Amino acid sequence: MPRYFFDVIDGHRLPDPAGLECRDDEEATAHARTIARQIATDAPGSAQRHIVVINDDRQEVGAVPVASEDARAAGRKP
Repeated sequence: MPRYFFDVIDGHRLPDPAGLECRDDEEATAHARTIARQIATDAPGSAQRHIVVINDDRQEVGAVPVASEDARAAGRKP
C-alpha cells in the first residue's frame, strides 16, 4: 500500500515525518478529515489552517480545512 503524509499548514508547514499507509487518495483524504476534526477539537484557531495530503511521490493530492464545529455547522444547509 502507498504511504501518505498529512502536513499541517497554518502560516507555516508542520510536516508529517511518518505518514500512514492508505489504499488510495480517497482513503488518505478521509483520514485527513479525521485529523482535521481532532485538531479543531483540541486546538481551535486560524481559519486558514488545513491538512495537506501528500502521496509517496511527495505530490499534493488533496487538502482539508481545519474548522471548528461552529464553523462547520454554520456552513451546513438546513
